[in-house]
Amino acid sequence: MVRPERPSHTLKVLSANVRGLRTNIGDLTQNCVLRHSADVVVVTETWLNNEVEPTFGKIRGYTQWSRRDRPERAGGGVAVCFKDGVQAQHLDVVPPPHMEVIFFRVVLADRSAILLCAMYRPPRQGPASLQYLTGALDELMLEHRSRHVSVVGDLNHHLEQHAYENLLTVQGLTDHIDIGVARDEATSRTVWLWDKADWASLRRDLSHTAWGTLLRDGADNVSLALTSRLLAIQRRHVSHRYYTTKPADQPWFGYRYRVAAEAKYSACLCYKRNPTRRNKDLHRAACRRMVVSIKWAMKKWEEDLRRKLRGPGVENKTCSIGSGGEFVYMALL
Repeated sequence: MVRPERPSHTLKVLSANVRGLRTNIGDLTQNCVLRHSADVVVVTETWLNNEVEPTFGKIRGYTQWSRRDRPERAGGGVAVCFKDGVQAQHLDVVPPPHMEVIFFRVVLADRSAILLCAMYRPPRQGPASLQYLTGALDELMLEHRSRHVSVVGDLNHHLEQHAYENLLTVQGLTDHIDIGVARDEATSRTVWLWDKADWASLRRDLSHTAWGTLLRDGADNVSLALTSRLLAIQRRHVSHRYYTTKPADQPWFGYRYRVAAEAKYSACLCYKRNPTRRNKDLHRAACRRMVVSIKWAMKKWEEDLRRKLRGPGVENKTCSIGSGGEFVYMALL
């Protein structure tokens, strides 16, 4: 939400409740940040803590994340990053201890400034955070020489409607929630586990099929019948799993990593519901398994790509491989 007076320079701000930045960093980066070329990225419910290194999840072309993690328990958290070139200053504002909020001063092209407030208000927190903004925004704008103000994040305003409407009225803010972005649809594919196939039964089914009766009545019908019969036999004797691919998935993001990420997410939810020592250990173990899966998946993808690029079909197409396994593609299409 912002004050209705519009600055002379448009600032594109993207806000997302990610419910786990480590799990959803790929989707956020490709499907939202880079696609819409956001100037400012605000994410809430990062679920990060001091065990996560400050450089985690840095997006190419953007600053390192400025974070306010939730130190005392799992969940919550706010993080903000800016496109390179955006003049933004992290303000040393000390809010009430219960608030998950970060303040910035963002300079526009006409040298005016926006006071940016990135905030997450948990559903059961009560109206105190909204009441703090109602009373503090004017003073903060004056102190930091900001002509405009923008409050971005997940305020769960529907649970404290009176305090929220009071904030809008007193500060003269315009509500811009419920603005979505277009996304490509996810697609599903089948992962065949050929090393677990029952080859003897598969050969027996193939040999007992009445191919002469099945493959007749024109080329189109023969093609359809052959494909349908082979797939039916394959499903019967080859172990398989269904895997959903999202448009924003990284190229190395495969079935093995998806399983590890979902296991980590489930362990995190279990620990949040019942924060026992055992559940904490299980969550940490799931996190370690996910890290191992990431390294394995990235290494395998890089090896496969190198093998393809060395193949005879590459011809004179070029590819530059940077340090640390970073790939820079040139004229590959």
